[in-house]
Amino acid sequence: MGVEVEFGSADEMNMTRNDHHGVATDLSGQMVYKIEVAANRYDLLCLEGIATHFRNYLGTGQAPQYRIKNHSEQLEKVFVKASVKPVRPYALGAILRNVRFDLKSYNSFIDLQDKLHQNLCRKRTLGSMGTHDYDKVQGPITYEALPPDQIRFRALKQDKEMNAVELFDILRKDLKLKKYLSIIDSSPVYPVFRDVNGTVLSLPPIINSEATKITLDTRNVFIDITGTDMTKLKVVLAVLACQFSEYCEGDNKFTVEQVEMIDEANPENSGKSPVFEENEFEVELKYLNSLLGLNLDIDRTLQLAQKCGFTHKSQTETSFKVAVPVTRYDIMHPCDVIEDIGVVFGYNNIPKVLPPTNTIGKQLEMNKFTELMRHELA
Repeated sequence: MGVEVEFGSADEMNMTRNDHHGVATDLSGQMVYKIEVAANRYDLLCLEGIATHFRNYLGTGQAPQYRIKNHSEQLEKVFVKASVKPVRPYALGAILRNVRFDLKSYNSFIDLQDKLHQNLCRKRTLGSMGTHDYDKVQGPITYEALPPDQIRFRALKQDKEMNAVELFDILRKDLKLKKYLSIIDSSPVYPVFRDVNGTVLSLPPIINSEATKITLDTRNVFIDITGTDMTKLKVVLAVLACQFSEYCEGDNKFTVEQVEMIDEANPENSGKSPVFEENEFEVELKYLNSLLGLNLDIDRTLQLAQKCGFTHKSQTETSFKVAVPVTRYDIMHPCDVIEDIGVVFGYNNIPKVLPPTNTIGKQLEMNKFTELMRHELA
């Protein structure tokens, strides 16, 4: 799988764990594993994703086929108002039905959001997500921007209801959240999700509402994603929704329900969310063997592709076509498919040979000339 693994006691690795009430649990003496994954493998940022790929590699299970399955013909509507355009213009959403969380899966759900916030979302500046108990929400939902003194709600872990100005005064003393306040506090308006009754769901990218927080008893989850980079938002939504659709029971397992986004300022962004489209790649066997320095046949190559979690689509004597999961945004070219196959085959198993030529690289004359020109013009 291409991951680095360390193991030791929880004490040695300074690991802690909180339950869904935020109370620390005792991990002393427990053996834990620390797994480091590549920066572009967002699908491996949670135990569910790691377990899926181990099952693929070991052949103990097939790669999940993530689906769109709408609960009814009438999709939940999310109205994105033009007022959010200057502060946090883009939004997406999705719903998970019939979810069954236990303490471990609940913690993993929260951990994945934190990890995505820190890396792909660049500390919530490019994107952030909120998760809500959908049974406590009365649609349609509105995403808009309002003056902070007009946004009044009880935020998570707060004792009372207050407006956003008062809330920010308190959060400036919060070690975890105070670093995110600067993302929006200079704006005259703050983005906010509200339902038809005016109940606040979240104040992105800062904090969710106590009124719609998810618990171990939550059965239906509404996910909101907001930010300034639509591409990042699609990646985050696909990873978060797909990985935890594993806990949807019955016919809802590995399925995500769409919502209808209605964007006033950017009509081109209106439509159903999310949209899952598997990318398919055709790989020439000769190209694969030349890159890896191997002599694999089609059958052996397809076996390795299956261990990667790729779905076989078609084949000829000289090439094959596979589909990659919707969570694998790091696969963008046939050479990325070949790299994964090489990892599964094992780079240590590839014979070491001397290169056929011995050369010394140097800069092309045209590149050298244009670089000099750039310096002079600058």
